[in-house]
Amino acid sequence: MSSNFGLTYEYKPGRTEPHEVFESIGLYIEAYRSYVELISESAGLDVDWCFALEEVKEGSIRSLIQTARKNISSGIERAVLNGGNEIFQEISGKKIKTEKDVEEVAEKMDFHIQKALREQGFSVMGDVFIDRKKLAKSLSDFSKAGKKAKPGEVVKVANDEAYEDEKVINEKWSFDGDADEMFKGEMVSHTAELRLTPVIAVYKGNRAWEFKCFTLNRNLRAVFKDVEWLSDYQKGKVPFSPGDVMSATVDYQVEVSRSNKPKGDIHDAKIIKVHGIKRSNSAQFGW
Repeated sequence: MSSNFGLTYEYKPGRTEPHEVFESIGLYIEAYRSYVELISESAGLDVDWCFALEEVKEGSIRSLIQTARKNISSGIERAVLNGGNEIFQEISGKKIKTEKDVEEVAEKMDFHIQKALREQGFSVMGDVFIDRKKLAKSLSDFSKAGKKAKPGEVVKVANDEAYEDEKVINEKWSFDGDADEMFKGEMVSHTAELRLTPVIAVYKGNRAWEFKCFTLNRNLRAVFKDVEWLSDYQKGKVPFSPGDVMSATVDYQVEVSRSNKPKGDIHDAKIIKVHGIKRSNSAQFGW
């Protein structure tokens, strides 16, 4: 863990319903976890985040926000957290209710995150793009957490390790829309030859496998319609292990948002025909 940033809930000592303080900080932690994961994903960064209880004292509860892997630099942490936290100042005092409202927030986030990454010396392949539907859900979660706070209670995120630059993230804004109904996409069908390596194989029956797809640069789940190849594999006639690469024709659907931005969610994938396997030791079967 390369650096320490903090999420602090400042409550009123002696307040009624004290259990709501812990419920609220729990909801804020989960909301903020999803939020920073969304930001990392938007910039193409493979970062795992974790939270650790640092301090409970009269009037406040503080949790550390850290990356879960030591090989992530503090610069990336700082860029993601600072870039994301900027938006809370911009939406202060606003009511977010419509897709247009969320789109405006997302566009500002795209800008702030890209700027923060550049300031830390990181270049991003392509533009940062926040998933609008996930952002709506994240803002909704923050808003729900805030409803358990009493007037005058605030939630702050520290932008530095000394807690000298803290930003209030629950200040006079609310999400009043229906996140589940926002940015519903349409399914677009594709048939393509994909390069796949197994993550989770199925040795009996025809449940969905999980693959890493090199062609699409993402993971997907797919069932085999090429039952002849599947039968040979499950009988041990065809070797196929992690690290091996399968070439196969696959039918699948991709969810596309109304703004024509691909959301990346792949559905109903079916392996129609296996063309061959390139073994990790360079041996080939039917390639």
